[in-house]
Amino acid sequence: MLSDLGIQTNGQNNTIALSSASTLSTALTNNLSEVQSFFSGANSWGAQMNNWLNSTIGTGGTIPNQQATLTQESTNITTQISNLETKVSSDTAQWLSEFQAMELATSQTNQEMTYLSEQITNGTL
Repeated sequence: MLSDLGIQTNGQNNTIALSSASTLSTALTNNLSEVQSFFSGANSWGAQMNNWLNSTIGTGGTIPNQQATLTQESTNITTQISNLETKVSSDTAQWLSEFQAMELATSQTNQEMTYLSEQITNGTL
């Protein structure tokens, strides 16, 4: 373990520090081959760290996969926004056209009412 080498790790703030230089020095002086095999070899800490890094940041790792997922979600949201903007623009144009048609119909109705009122007032109707 790293602590046997005088190295302290902290998973809360992701730090690694030399906690005891004398412990490290003793381990290197008295057990150099064990220290070497701790860091190198098929089942070593170094191999495990390498495997973890590859599975985390390597091709097909969790971070690249998550990044690809987030990129796709962002693209989908951008497409949805564009579609909504197109729909709003289309609806606005349709409503404006319908409003103008209503205004024209109202104006024509008012003109007809004025004409009929004049005809009634003049006694020609």
